[in-house]
Amino acid sequence: MSCAIGSVPSWVPFVLARVARRWVRPFPSVFPDFDMELGELIRRGPEGGRSLQVLGHAPGDWLGVPGTGRRFEGVDEIYIFEIGGGELVSGLGVEDNLSRMRQIVMYPET
Repeated sequence: MSCAIGSVPSWVPFVLARVARRWVRPFPSVFPDFDMELGELIRRGPEGGRSLQVLGHAPGDWLGVPGTGRRFEGVDEIYIFEIGGGELVSGLGVEDNLSRMRQIVMYPET
């Protein structure tokens, strides 16, 4: 399947959502009220992605640190995926985990 630059086949959002759900699957047990606010949709050639801001609170253990029950919000994340030959070829996610950890007091500011 080919598509013009700047367009994305209709099935791509479904695939991206399925991959994103798999990546965040552990979050509900650690962050039971985890939520995402969708940001900008990015498309360039065979690559596409979305920026996000996430929020929640941390009653459960995360990264080996006991839960603090503190809330985090406005944590920036971006995910970029490459589509080739009608399939998801690669993906890259960047999360501001330092900001998240500082907000839930896992890693205090200095």
